[in-house]
Amino acid sequence: MKTGNVFDKMLILCSVLYITVPIVLFLFGWLNLFLAIIITLILGYFCITLYMELIHNNTGFFSNSRKEFWYVVLLLLGIWVYMSGIGGFAYQNGDFWARNPMYRDLCNSSWPVIYDLSTESDIIQKIAGNEKVMFSYYFSWWLVPAIVTKVFHLGNLGRNVCLYLYALSGVFLVVYNMTRFFHKTTYLAPLLLIAFSGLDVVAYWLINNTIPVTEHIEWWSKYFQYSSNTTLLYWVFNQSVPIWLIVILILQIKENKISGLASLSFAYSPWATIGLIPFAFSSILLGKKKIMDSVTWQNIIIPLIMLIAYGFFYIAGNGTVSGSTGSIFTLFPNEKRAVLMNYLLFIFFEIGVFFLTMGKELKGYPYYYVVLLELLLFPLYRVIQYSSLIRGSIPALFLLMIYCILFLLNSDENHERRVRKRFLIMLLCIGAFTPSLEIRRSIVNTTKNINVVNESVYSFSDIKTDNEGIITEIKNLYFIYNYEDSLYYKFLAKK
Repeated sequence: MKTGNVFDKMLILCSVLYITVPIVLFLFGWLNLFLAIIITLILGYFCITLYMELIHNNTGFFSNSRKEFWYVVLLLLGIWVYMSGIGGFAYQNGDFWARNPMYRDLCNSSWPVIYDLSTESDIIQKIAGNEKVMFSYYFSWWLVPAIVTKVFHLGNLGRNVCLYLYALSGVFLVVYNMTRFFHKTTYLAPLLLIAFSGLDVVAYWLINNTIPVTEHIEWWSKYFQYSSNTTLLYWVFNQSVPIWLIVILILQIKENKISGLASLSFAYSPWATIGLIPFAFSSILLGKKKIMDSVTWQNIIIPLIMLIAYGFFYIAGNGTVSGSTGSIFTLFPNEKRAVLMNYLLFIFFEIGVFFLTMGKELKGYPYYYVVLLELLLFPLYRVIQYSSLIRGSIPALFLLMIYCILFLLNSDENHERRVRKRFLIMLLCIGAFTPSLEIRRSIVNTTKNINVVNESVYSFSDIKTDNEGIITEIKNLYFIYNYEDSLYYKFLAKK
């Protein structure tokens, strides 16, 4: 019992620190010292109360956990993360062209990161200008491996190993907290974290009359996409891993801290935060206690300081981020019928089959109505291309996966439920084809040594590319121009 409790307390502490330490590093790296200290003290006290509540809920279940189970889980997750390309040991998908230089610059530059564009080539200066700019992005997830790299003066290999281990520790903590929530050391937790997806392969086959081998098939619908967990890890790990951990921690705490914990997601993904806000409000409005019992300092002060610390930093950008925003029917006025048909097919194949299969039992699961409404509504309104759809849906899709595991773990009370369970297993197996393609593409391209490390841009301080599209994207997404005139710099920034 004592060993199990120590094990549980240690990993819960690691879970809380995994979410909060990057934020503290941002505070001391990008905000003035006075604000950094004050906010860190408030955040630290919140972490203590959060930790105490989480370990108080421990039932001692893990005192009898099987070591073999955790060894297998660690091996399985280790391979999964390895093949993602994080750390550069396997094939890296397209988004790594920007993620690699972000991480290198955070490791090699002083904080806050400032670039002098006057040292760049003529083509860079023609598009991006020749002034000094500040690096801006939701990069908090990288700060822990970056500070370890700085402190221990790690080289390229050490830096990449550190990044890989940090990603692996994150997904391991997600699985640990999943099994803690289920009160069962079940292999369904790691397996579905890896394999959960909608029925993209069925829709793709119906439209194209073929089954791909290594293609990215989740854009089978022209207008919409929901990403599998593997796709999220292999493309936007900096947003997905911390958000998964925040969601599974939310399921284990009371209403009086949920808004505070949910607001920490703002450091990792503003889009996913949009998806978490309804969960926070519903926990207050639909909670078992009175609404005023949920109006606590944790639910007010923590969101407020996150909004101030990160909000002013995010909006300090030059505001030229391109992308269409609006109702999907407004954005495609001449294709309304096609959009509607695609939407109905998309909803059915991506989420509808799961809700229909599990039926009314889902209504008893946490945040059921919020998950259903979000997944129905997100495709209908687009903010800056597809960011709100793909990233905003991360919390709801993760919870849909949790529902599937809960449904499979619950006992079979009658013949109908046994049939539903078998059908759900079949759907999950078919859906697993999507993440299998992501993994297979990584394996094939790694063994063939095809662009294993994406080096389109090595550093934003020395861009060295004549690709005008990439230069423009860097300028629009990652640079703050005239940063000294921004409210963030005037009132919050570290000088």
